[in-house]
Amino acid sequence: MSPETRHRIFSAVPVWLWPYLWLQLWALQRWIRASGRGLLIAVCPRTGKVYVTAMADAPAPEGTYA
Repeated sequence: MSPETRHRIFSAVPVWLWPYLWLQLWALQRWIRASGRGLLIAVCPRTGKVYVTAMADAPAPEGTYA
């Protein structure tokens, strides 16, 4: 996630929800790196909850012709 995107997400959420939001984004980033999939997320500005709105297809296994 780029610094501009992170700044935009955190500026929309109240300060007291930043630790909760950071924890969710950290867990999602770990999952994205482990699975190799991309996500489209939405963040609720009132609650700081992260919602996954779309998910990319699983990457093709290495060594197969695509």
